[in-house]
Amino acid sequence: MSRVLVVGGCLLTLLSAFATAGPNAQPDPQGPPPSAAEATGASSGTLDTITVTGSYIRRTNAESPSPITTIDADQIQKSGLNSIADVIKTVAADNSGTLSQAFSGAMAGGADGVSLRGLTVDATLVLVDGHRMANYPLSDDGQRPFVDIDALPMAIVDRVEVLKDGASATYGSDAIAGVVNIITKKEFVGFDGSVTGGSTDRGDGLEQRFAATWGTGSFAADGHNFYVSVEGRHQQAIDQEARGSYVAASDLTPWGGPNLYGGVVNGSLPNPYTTYSVPGQVIPYKVNGVVNTSGALNDLPFNLPGCSAENLSLAAIGGGGPGGCAWDTNAYKKLQPSTAGLDISTRWTQRLAGGWSNSLAVSYYLSQSEQYRQPNLYDVGTNLVPFAWAGAAGVNQNQFDPNGSPVLLPSTSPDNPFNPASPYFAAARSFYTGQGYNFASYVGSPAIFYGALTNLPEQHTLFGTDVYRVVDDLTGSIGGWDLAASIGYVRDVTRITYQGFLYTPALYAAFANGYRVGQNAYLNSAAVNDSLVPETHDTATSDIAFIEANATRKIFPLPGGEAALAVGAESRMIHENNPGEPYALQGEILMDGSFYAKGEQTVSAAFAELSAPVLDSLEIDAAGRVDRYNTDAGSAFTPKVGFKWTLIPQVALRGTFAKGFRAPGIAESGNAGSASSVAPAPVDPVRCPVTGSVQDCGGPGSSVAVQTAANPALKPETSRSYTFGTIIEPFPRNALTVDYFYIRRNGEIAPAPYSLEDAIRTPVPPGSALPGTIIEYVTPYVNASYSIPSGIDAGWKTLFDFGDFGQLTTILDATHLIQQQQTFGDVTYHYVGTVGPTALSGSTGTPANRGTLTIDWTRGPLSIGTVLNYRSAMQGIDASLDTPGSPPTCLQLSATNPHCYVAGFGYANVYAQYHIDAHMQVMVNVTNVTNRLPPLDTVTYGGQNYDASYDQAGAIGRFMEATFRYRF
Repeated sequence: MSRVLVVGGCLLTLLSAFATAGPNAQPDPQGPPPSAAEATGASSGTLDTITVTGSYIRRTNAESPSPITTIDADQIQKSGLNSIADVIKTVAADNSGTLSQAFSGAMAGGADGVSLRGLTVDATLVLVDGHRMANYPLSDDGQRPFVDIDALPMAIVDRVEVLKDGASATYGSDAIAGVVNIITKKEFVGFDGSVTGGSTDRGDGLEQRFAATWGTGSFAADGHNFYVSVEGRHQQAIDQEARGSYVAASDLTPWGGPNLYGGVVNGSLPNPYTTYSVPGQVIPYKVNGVVNTSGALNDLPFNLPGCSAENLSLAAIGGGGPGGCAWDTNAYKKLQPSTAGLDISTRWTQRLAGGWSNSLAVSYYLSQSEQYRQPNLYDVGTNLVPFAWAGAAGVNQNQFDPNGSPVLLPSTSPDNPFNPASPYFAAARSFYTGQGYNFASYVGSPAIFYGALTNLPEQHTLFGTDVYRVVDDLTGSIGGWDLAASIGYVRDVTRITYQGFLYTPALYAAFANGYRVGQNAYLNSAAVNDSLVPETHDTATSDIAFIEANATRKIFPLPGGEAALAVGAESRMIHENNPGEPYALQGEILMDGSFYAKGEQTVSAAFAELSAPVLDSLEIDAAGRVDRYNTDAGSAFTPKVGFKWTLIPQVALRGTFAKGFRAPGIAESGNAGSASSVAPAPVDPVRCPVTGSVQDCGGPGSSVAVQTAANPALKPETSRSYTFGTIIEPFPRNALTVDYFYIRRNGEIAPAPYSLEDAIRTPVPPGSALPGTIIEYVTPYVNASYSIPSGIDAGWKTLFDFGDFGQLTTILDATHLIQQQQTFGDVTYHYVGTVGPTALSGSTGTPANRGTLTIDWTRGPLSIGTVLNYRSAMQGIDASLDTPGSPPTCLQLSATNPHCYVAGFGYANVYAQYHIDAHMQVMVNVTNVTNRLPPLDTVTYGGQNYDASYDQAGAIGRFMEATFRYRF
């Protein structure tokens, strides 16, 4: 990394400057959409030239052969959204695999990621001013690299361009599905400050924001400009219990779903008669002095005393058997985590001699968030024993195995009902004798304990990410070539604090030394409890250093104008170090296997681009790039061609063909490994037909551990993509774009398919013809599959000028998916319009339709408007969990649900903006103005009973905020 910086620094020193450069060096003039004629450059006047995302060649308009969605600063301000991440994720092309800070089970906790075309967060490249950012130090699902868009500034954003097309020919790896380019202000003079406050109509979820930008010096008049911007934000957490209806319900049986209270016997554990109960349950560890191998997995448990009649009744609702004691899991859930951020950005731009200019941008971004682990069988919020999990270093733990490390109450424990001195002895004898068991054979045995340790703090993780960014840019001209060179360094540092995570060596020691459970847990000392859940810390880092240069010029005339050529080169080094949660890699943190990754990559690349206006009405573009990695990823060549053809001034056609690639990430191919869970569990074809149990048949509430290993022999993912569309302008300032897209991504990097050969099971009960229950799969990463998303994007921008009655503006952004499929071997899974794939990033689902419509009316100092948001319904099925050729299994509510779908969701935001005078402005925003509830979704584990990625506004409810802004 140091060599890249030193060499780059020397080159820029020889040129004596640093200045703005890259594919988006100059701001795009704001205003109404261009006409189709302007889209091809067929204009009689002199137009400003600009560059757009996906190209290095300057052109006279923003409409390129590739479809681009642009969100300008005015739209961002009127949206009332809290962060640039929230703005980006309103783009209709963001789909399955999108990552939200509200997902409390995310392995990449504390971050937001965008997933264009539903190809996951690693297929979307995120840039700032055309330059790469460092990846978030924690990979999505312990595998996929991505940029945390929540850590990016909002106050200095000029616009966001979302290129919805492959762009590896321009940018290299990661741009398979598209590019998100956050373009900041290149110059600012004066002062712009704002303060914002808001809350829900219930008075919770309080939000505070401030922003202040000051700049001096006109680049045009003074030859320099400097500005500094500071912005901060904070949002209060919202408890799950603070909402009503099914959003906060633990018992979903009134809606045809499961009873989600803790302590319900539902057959999801290896012993189908047990549950995670409070005060707890026990099973004899030995029978006549011999380990109870069979009974531990089949015997009825004894409920420790202390359960109220009300909780006994609650546990019986929708349960699979007697004996449960309900406890409220909602106490551990958050609808919205507490978040905070601070962004400081500076920029100095200086004109140099000979028409050269330089710019230095120095930024610091701070993002803070938290997770309260969700208490369900996939990802629990309190500590549950026994459990089966894996440490990422390859250590398997199975507390269900009586021959392994069961959680035992000693034979002398007063809480052990098989101890004759226990106050529970008589009740246990009566219970087991009444069930026909030989209780005398249990006397004096230790007891296997099943329970939720609610006397310990909930599992709480704090994330604090510091991003340091320094980029120096240089622009100028030599011999007819327009030159640009850049050097930059970005470092992400994420500090994680773990609270409430149980250290199992201390647990086993405490139980052996008389730790009290159930209604007697209060007798344990605070010191002992603290020793079980020690607060731990780790720091993960991610760095990128780059140097890049490009040159463009006109090369020869053509009938439609002069052909333009761009050539360039880039070198960058990436380094990541995520050590993983302390003790977890060795399997010593209950239920948490963690993940780790360490390594570096060096990339060198060369690229070229040609723009040829072969006719007044026809432009053809071509680009190509070669990337070379210092790893087994090797080299990749990615070409792209595109065209724009104006049929008549009101109608133009456009299209592209591109190849792309994504090099394996460090978490996939470096010194890395991960351990997690998947819910619901894959169907066990051996046991399910016989037992019909929730765990064996992959029913709601089932889960298994998954241990995944890195593979240095992985090859890059590759892609082919096509777009074809039209730009229609029936009259001035009104433009409709419709584009078809198709992407095939080959050699996808994924964990190897679950195999019975790689399954880890519980011990086989003596005399049983069936193998044990599957509790874990061991899978390496492989180039295993290919995916095909295709669909149609539609955009509509209009501006109607009614003179004294003001202006009406509309902006539509919509995407319809035709197909979203993934193929493993000879089996293809179709996901469009379903909740699948459930194993991906919180199980967000794949809605067939997403869109937003903004309607704005402005008259003089007043603007009012609304933003309508919509996603379509999804069937409650996941093809990847079903046996090929068999009927799909309903995952929504219950397997017998006759209306197996998650309803569509739409909501409206409204705003009003008034300019008091030339300096002062006030604005009011209301999100989800009609206070619509999100649809009930029992499949997702990104949120409890609702989809936190798409439907978070419904769970939060009506949210109101006011902003005061002052400028001079």
